[in-house]
Amino acid sequence: MGVVFTPTVDGLVTGVLTVTDNNGGLKGSKQTVSLTGLGTGVTFTPNPLNFGNQAILTTSAAGQVTLTNTNSSTVGIVSILASGVFAQTNRVRLFWNDGQLSIKSDS
Repeated sequence: MGVVFTPTVDGLVTGVLTVTDNNGGLKGSKQTVSLTGLGTGVTFTPNPLNFGNQAILTTSAAGQVTLTNTNSSTVGIVSILASGVFAQTNRVRLFWNDGQLSIKSDS
């Protein structure tokens, strides 16, 4: 059984999946699963950001991603973090153009 999530609003969305069966010979026995998801109108391009082959102990050129807000709600950037062996230098410029926020490295 598969369940898909197609949000139509921003924020937390909840629901319930109900399966009616004859468990234990009881006709109409109902089993439920709670469902939650977070609707967001934010997308990143490209996703994933691919750095390709990189020699060990060398630093790649900076990559660029564009954040797009596809709905009418305001999006605030709280922080920008990278994890693992990836680093974000916090030397970035933010450009807003026609509903898109581009994040470009100053390095």
